[in-house]
Amino acid sequence: MTALDSAAAKDPLPVSVVIPAFNRGHLLSAALASVERQRPSPPAEMIVVDDGSIDDTAAIAERHGARVIRHGRRRGAAEARNTGFAAASQPWVALLDSDDEWLPDHLATVWRHRSGHVLVSGGALACGDDTEGARYHGVPGRVPRPLRTPAAIVWPENAIATSGTLVRTDAVRAVGGFDVSLAHAEDFDLWIRLLERCPGVALPTVVYRWRTHPEQTSKGSSAPREAQRQIVRSYAGRAWWSERLEQRRLAAAEWDDLRLALAEGRRATAARSAAWLLARPVRIGGVLGLLVWRWRLRRHTPHALASVAAVNAPAGAAAGAAALGSQRDVAGRG
Repeated sequence: MTALDSAAAKDPLPVSVVIPAFNRGHLLSAALASVERQRPSPPAEMIVVDDGSIDDTAAIAERHGARVIRHGRRRGAAEARNTGFAAASQPWVALLDSDDEWLPDHLATVWRHRSGHVLVSGGALACGDDTEGARYHGVPGRVPRPLRTPAAIVWPENAIATSGTLVRTDAVRAVGGFDVSLAHAEDFDLWIRLLERCPGVALPTVVYRWRTHPEQTSKGSSAPREAQRQIVRSYAGRAWWSERLEQRRLAAAEWDDLRLALAEGRRATAARSAAWLLARPVRIGGVLGLLVWRWRLRRHTPHALASVAAVNAPAGAAAGAAALGSQRDVAGRG
């Protein structure tokens, strides 16, 4: 009997957890265990979409009591998540990447804020096996941030991390799910389409540990930012879109490309980026807004570190009280 089975008497939440996985047998067990530790109520089901793995990913998922759906070949995370949404039996889906870990109060935290929203997002602590160089990802501030239109995630940057989201199943199906033609930023594109239909909310509360590791191929790459540029341009003319908003988003992406070029010694490229940014005041304003935003995010990191320590804490009332106290501490400081 899994921890999820033993908790069944606690009125499971009507939530399907969808986890895409490719050759993640060495990390998947920790992710699934973090789902099993959800309190006070577990989700109704766990779905692991094995995206063509050749290791023991499927066997590990089955040992944890997850429903396993296998792809005969690797199709990518976007299509794997779409498979999970198609199979979900519950009105809400919580997404979790196979290398991430929820904090014990993740579902309870986002569930409380679902009313009137198509999407609820919590924050993350991005770190490796230790917490050196850890950073907070989410929204800064002391109160939840309304996401009334897609503009709220276009600039200064997308604050919604996939493993921290709770979304309405019918809404995702209605907009066609993840766009499998996108090699990067397909989650950003989906959030835009969802927020065009109904508001969302982002919480300044750490709800999961976003594990960073060498297998993340996009780390240190400009490809995700270029994908976001193209996505924002593709929505030109929508009611929420404006040329000013687009220029601010492009400037934020260009600033990060400039920093990457400097770090790699590509001075000519960095100079071209700097010239482009300085050519228009709206772009300078876009960068300044981004820098202020990130300064505020850094203020969250010490409190996020306290929260993520709950991931490996033993179950029990004392651990629960400590984790909940850490969560409130993060939400209450800005």
